[in-house]
Amino acid sequence: MKIPKKQSDILVKTYLEYENYIKSLDKDNYDNNDVLKNTVKIFYQLTDEQYNNLTYKNVTDLNQIIVNILKVPQSLVVKFKHNKKWYAINPNFDDLTMAEWVDLDCDDVLKQISILYRPIKHKLFKKYTIVPYKADISIYDDMKEWLTMDIYTGFVSFFLN
Repeated sequence: MKIPKKQSDILVKTYLEYENYIKSLDKDNYDNNDVLKNTVKIFYQLTDEQYNNLTYKNVTDLNQIIVNILKVPQSLVVKFKHNKKWYAINPNFDDLTMAEWVDLDCDDVLKQISILYRPIKHKLFKKYTIVPYKADISIYDDMKEWLTMDIYTGFVSFFLN
């Protein structure tokens, strides 16, 4: 079992699985032990058998690790590296194309991230350009598998503020 230390150790797809679980709960009638169990199982990718072999202290400690990580405010991640390729957020929102504006008008944060973060084309010191936008869903599908929480929460925090 891998124990995360920071948001970049948690995949967004894991967090979204947890978020969907929380949304599915009956708000007036839920079991705290069930929430604890599913939180730990989801974030640590445990089977029922693995979970049942943990001590109560281990379970509460593992849960607290996740709670503490998710509490940490995250600033916008401007550039990041994935599979030897550098990605960066669009450096100039004033120059967004019409296709970008239209596609950004959605409630899917992962889709918005896949539109605004693209591979770096050229870099000179702190300045960079990114590859032009193409409405290519494969980038979105690929990013859903490896995107980490630091990028996700930094993006959400940046645009909410």
